[in-house]
Amino acid sequence: MGCRQRPPQILIGRGESGIRSCRDVLATHGDGFCWKVPSVGDRVYLPGSSVRRPVGGAVEPGLGAREDVGVDSPSLLIEWAYGWSVSRGRPTPSAVADGVRIDLGRPGRTARYVLLRLDPALLAGLGDAWAGVGTEVKTMAGSAALSACVGDGWLMYSACELMTSQFTAGPVSLPGGYTSRVARDGATIVAVVLDGAGTVASSARLARWGGYGIVDQVETSLRHRRRGMATTVMSILGTWAVSSGVRTGLLAATEQGAILYRRLGWTAHGEIAGAVRVR
Repeated sequence: MGCRQRPPQILIGRGESGIRSCRDVLATHGDGFCWKVPSVGDRVYLPGSSVRRPVGGAVEPGLGAREDVGVDSPSLLIEWAYGWSVSRGRPTPSAVADGVRIDLGRPGRTARYVLLRLDPALLAGLGDAWAGVGTEVKTMAGSAALSACVGDGWLMYSACELMTSQFTAGPVSLPGGYTSRVARDGATIVAVVLDGAGTVASSARLARWGGYGIVDQVETSLRHRRRGMATTVMSILGTWAVSSGVRTGLLAATEQGAILYRRLGWTAHGEIAGAVRVR
């Protein structure tokens, strides 16, 4: 399978009366992405706007208001990237051609590119930084396409599922002897379940970005597994999200994690393929 990938057909966007091109929108409102949508025309995506509108169309109410007209995988991928950066305390992603770049700042992991599509010319245009050891890439092009595109010197990650769900609030049930707490870590909410000795049994993070609550790092200690801990911390985060006006959850799930999230009512929107340059 070759590297070239057909661009996604849908991209969320926002516009206003009098704007005639994607370039006009980006010049006025900052970083974003332009896309050609068949039978619709140009659309522009501005991270965090959560608004979908063809360029040239009037937005009612004013620019930036939320409009629920469904979700599409490419836009969700970029929203997830921004929310992930908030959760991990990384700088705001910077726009690159058809995606974003996140400064990871860790030994062996220097930068992550989250890309809407794969194309040899696109990757070559990212410059020397793209070829550096410790560079990561995430995309919804599929693992086979990504592997063919990056070639030798790259290690493929296990694929994840991009998933969403509507948060709900309700009573949280804890096993006997366990307690819970919710704390803030910078701009991120952390839900924690503690055992009788005060040791962390399970935890999860939620970062708010645009209209989404990005769930991250859902972890349960080995000796506390199979007791519903992950379900409990997800319920805690859901209750907090609803009380804070966050309606929609967004996460990237491992294969095992996706089993739990589907049982909790989450919907999968496609596979996130990933790789890292190791030599």
